Amino acid sequence: SPLLEGHVKARGQDNPTYPQRQPVADHLVPWDATFPGYSPNAWTDPVVLANSRELSTGERWADPSDASRAGLEQRVSYAGDGRPKLLVLNGGIPRNPGG
Repeated sequence: SPLLEGHVKARGQDNPTYPQRQPVADHLVPWDATFPGYSPNAWTDPVVLANSRELSTGERWADPSDASRAGLEQRVSYAGDGRPKLLVLNGGIPRNPGG
């Protein structure tokens, strides 16, 4: 699917400053796939944190780290079929629409 093809980049390790990502096989990408032991590291690049719209410094282009303050409950994604879908929050963190 086009969504899965684009999702390969999200699972890649192109940026050497990112922490090592846990490998995810294509058949395990959908959220309804059972993946025992999957436990990705929580990580946000410092440049994103430095540019939060809640700060008085920086360029203020990044959402705050707390999704409830970011208004993500009402934000939509057009990923996949191009139709708007509300973002799914998991523990206050938005899930990638593609898995």
